[in-house]
Amino acid sequence: MKNVSYTSTHAETFPTKDTLVHTAHSYHESDLAAHGHEFAEIVLVRDGSAQHITQNTSLVLEPGSVLTLGPSSWHSYKNHSSLQLSLLYVSTQLLQQHLPANSTNSTLDEIRAPGQVTSRKLGRSEFAELCDLADSKIAFGRQGIFGQLSYFYRVLDALDSSIAKSKDRSSLAGLGSPSAEISIVQQLMRENLDTAWTIARLASAVSFSASHLTRLFQRDTGSSPMAYLNQLRAERMALLLREQGISVASAGRAVGWHDASYATRRFGSHYGVSPSKYRIQH
Repeated sequence: MKNVSYTSTHAETFPTKDTLVHTAHSYHESDLAAHGHEFAEIVLVRDGSAQHITQNTSLVLEPGSVLTLGPSSWHSYKNHSSLQLSLLYVSTQLLQQHLPANSTNSTLDEIRAPGQVTSRKLGRSEFAELCDLADSKIAFGRQGIFGQLSYFYRVLDALDSSIAKSKDRSSLAGLGSPSAEISIVQQLMRENLDTAWTIARLASAVSFSASHLTRLFQRDTGSSPMAYLNQLRAERMALLLREQGISVASAGRAVGWHDASYATRRFGSHYGVSPSKYRIQH
């Protein structure tokens, strides 16, 4: 987790809090730093190439490549050659509340498995079908739940069909999927950053001892619970500094660092610059 420079949140990515799916297009000429996602993401590589890096793996992306990234996964792009992407974002609300709890669909399982990253190379016709869906002019913010679910299932069907014909598919999962209890603890942290969390308090939320939680958290994420919490706080504080005109002290309090000097030290240890300098740079 220490390599992740920021985490994209639902609030900064989706048009409204009720938006379950959303599409976007991006173009990159330079490297994109390692970053995480609170939500799931499907990435279509439409043109160019890049080195795609996850926790333990690296491979070259080319036109026709498709990535699926579960919530809490992270990745980066390096050595770009005019990389053009289409992106489909899938909210955790959709994955957790609006789909069958027990699925026999391997593609759906990949998309909603926390930390899971999978890559595949599709044939031209199969990839074109997914691109057509990504290009659809759909006002997701004005669609009801069933309209958004219908769109997601169309994407899932197209991806499922293409997988059956794909000859090149590989799992790039870093540390594997966190257990249900660890996922609960991660969500508690993300949604309540200003809470005065301790190991004991987090452990009690899932009926674990502090030592058992620490051991499982380290196994599933490669990080201790408090290190993970500090990373989330630094990333959220960075977002507040970029997007809102509030003081460093106010941004620190909003993420649970109530002493301004302490907030500055913690932020600096993560980003290598003070909060004030970070705001100027961004």
